[in-house]
Amino acid sequence: MNFSSNFTSLKKRKTTNIFNSVLFAFIACGILIFASCGDNGESGTGRQAVYVKPSIDSRGRFRKGHVRMPVSLKKNAMKSQSRSRYYYQTRGKYRRKKS
Repeated sequence: MNFSSNFTSLKKRKTTNIFNSVLFAFIACGILIFASCGDNGESGTGRQAVYVKPSIDSRGRFRKGHVRMPVSLKKNAMKSQSRSRYYYQTRGKYRRKKS
């Protein structure tokens, strides 16, 4: 009786260990998949600058290659962009000494 009870307890431990290993692997794979697909565009890692190759347009003119910067998806991006543009276009006005 002692041998059979030891055998069944060993069998239960093996199946429990196998089940725990499979469960751990399944959870780890799920976390990796979720982490790789969970980008909504605001973190900056998904959007990168793109190089546009030089080409010939429809009129036959040469178009130089350039870098196209990524477009921001934040809701106040246009407001802050126009504020920044205004500051840098008129910054001489703010830097002049008043006499």
